[in-house]
Amino acid sequence: MEDNYKEALRRIEEAKRTEAWGLDLRGLGLEEVPEEVFELIHLRALGLGADKWNKDERNNIRNLSARIGELQNLEILDLPENQLTSIPSEIGQLKNLKELRLMENQLQVLPDSIGQLSTWESLI
Repeated sequence: MEDNYKEALRRIEEAKRTEAWGLDLRGLGLEEVPEEVFELIHLRALGLGADKWNKDERNNIRNLSARIGELQNLEILDLPENQLTSIPSEIGQLKNLKELRLMENQLQVLPDSIGQLSTWESLI
């Protein structure tokens, strides 16, 4: 687990250094989104679900920080197959969000602020 967190931090640092538009943290066994992610304001795609090649390798994120609203350039937020029970209302601040992937979580309701997303194309 600790090695996976170090790998996440390595990927975040590389994305910061290169100003990458995408960050793949899928399948690392993360239980929370590292705070350093929220410094990557240039991100357009953030992958936090299961590994696409090995579904047994997944994250177990239970809570999504309200800081998600700081990632104003996000177009794709990929959070399937975690343990999310709620989504913060700050999700409504992501005015460029086109795809929000939330399948196979523990969600019962979505925040009203999700209705403020006028650019989205799919909610899965």
